[in-house]
Amino acid sequence: MLSLIVFALAGSLLGDFDQDGREDRAFLRRAGGAYELVVQRGSGETTVLDRLDNPATLYFDVLPPGTYKTACAKGHGNASTCKQHTIRLARPAIQFGTREASQAAVVWEDGHFQTYWLSD
Repeated sequence: MLSLIVFALAGSLLGDFDQDGREDRAFLRRAGGAYELVVQRGSGETTVLDRLDNPATLYFDVLPPGTYKTACAKGHGNASTCKQHTIRLARPAIQFGTREASQAAVVWEDGHFQTYWLSD
């Protein structure tokens, strides 16, 4: 896992994250006093995935295909409201989080990006 700052300086993540057959680009951009994790889709549409106050301890990377347990399935948060216990990725997705603390997967579902927390 590489840091957001490294990606911000070196470039971006490339992949078909919205599964439309066109290359998308995920990158970090400055937004006022904070940062935004953004996907610019091959269609030209730009989506803000998350707003970040301090990118020094954050990372984003590609999450490979596979099956992943969500944070609530691992006992984090309120178990009674846990609706999604696992996510299954047939294709690579975007992941981001805080090094050694949190991890989220950003998955294209039903025409939009959905964030699933895999650890708190």
